[in-house]
Amino acid sequence: MSSTAPTAGFLGAVLLAALGCASAPVPREEIAKAELALAQAEAERASAHAPLVMKMAREKLDKARRARDDDKNLRARRLAELAEAEAQLALVEARRVRAESAAEEMQETLRIIEEEIGRGR
Repeated sequence: MSSTAPTAGFLGAVLLAALGCASAPVPREEIAKAELALAQAEAERASAHAPLVMKMAREKLDKARRARDDDKNLRARRLAELAEAEAQLALVEARRVRAESAAEEMQETLRIIEEEIGRGR
């Protein structure tokens, strides 16, 4: 019985080690979402309005791809999620800047209209 106990213990340790090393699934969806978020941000010229955030998003996506290629799927997933969030942040900033610019244009238009109305009196 003493000869089977070490064998069972060894097999248990090997099983635990194998389970502990089991890799997370490849983060295909997360990387695709990050790529889409970056493409949307680029389409709305987010690089012009939030260049640093866009740069960080691109870098994180590149790191996510490298981590995926190295079978570091959990790290790849986290990096892809961060890249997506940063691209979304850049997109929001681009939209904010455009909305602010449109509001300023509207205010200028109103000022001109009020001026014209004042002249007509």
